Amino acid sequence: MKAIGLVALLALSGCAQTSARPADSTVAIAPDAQPPRTLQGNWDVRLLDGSKHRDPIRFSADVGRIYMMPDCAGQSFSYRISGNRIALTRETNHAACAIGLPPRSDEFMAALAAANTVQSVAAGAIRLHGGGLVLLLVPRVDS
Repeated sequence: MKAIGLVALLALSGCAQTSARPADSTVAIAPDAQPPRTLQGNWDVRLLDGSKHRDPIRFSADVGRIYMMPDCAGQSFSYRISGNRIALTRETNHAACAIGLPPRSDEFMAALAAANTVQSVAAGAIRLHGGGLVLLLVPRVDS
């Protein structure tokens, strides 16, 4: 009997993990959710542009700053959130490490530069959009 309970618990925990990561195109605005006050955290960022390239780029954020990982790549923005509006300013810094930037990183940076609206969505994710471009920030679960 204990084995059945353990199997059921494992099955439920597997479902919970699956549902914690929202699907790209079906993420709904969280009902009655307040806009986030900060982007602080570690994120897998997806560009929702309908293309076949759905690989996320890793970003991290502090209060007032979001940057592509690793930080030494020199790809960062300062940001300010007021209600559901966000203002991002590209930082002029130079890469301190010699890494190859991920494919399409320039498109991600352009989408960040165009973003002017911030929304909380299901499963702790955040949507940034503006200029016809949409980014989905999904909380990163490192293994």
